[in-house]
Amino acid sequence: MTAPHRLVVKIRSDWQIGPFWVYRDEEAVPEPYLPEEISEVLPLEPELIAEIEAWDVSFQNTFRPDDPAESGFQDARQIQEFDARGRLLAHKVKAAIPADVTVRYVPLAGDGTEEITG
Repeated sequence: MTAPHRLVVKIRSDWQIGPFWVYRDEEAVPEPYLPEEISEVLPLEPELIAEIEAWDVSFQNTFRPDDPAESGFQDARQIQEFDARGRLLAHKVKAAIPADVTVRYVPLAGDGTEEITG
């Protein structure tokens, strides 16, 4: 009998994709999910999904297709506020889903991924 796949959800903003990235186990390539798709995988309330979508849209709105290198938030304060909101939303997701699902947040500032606990 094989062990069930462990579900890992990463919350991150990236241009024109995401903000949910779902792994079936640690070795798998993640699948991106849009807000309107994530309920296929996670039992999230529509209100929380809408909050995450609004957060992601605030990032997507900084994209400049005519000058991608100039895309993004223009100052450190905006990035810090965006990341603080993203962390808060990641904690809300963790509280809303089964305990055996791992939630991670990828901030814009800094390197790496933050595992969300409790």
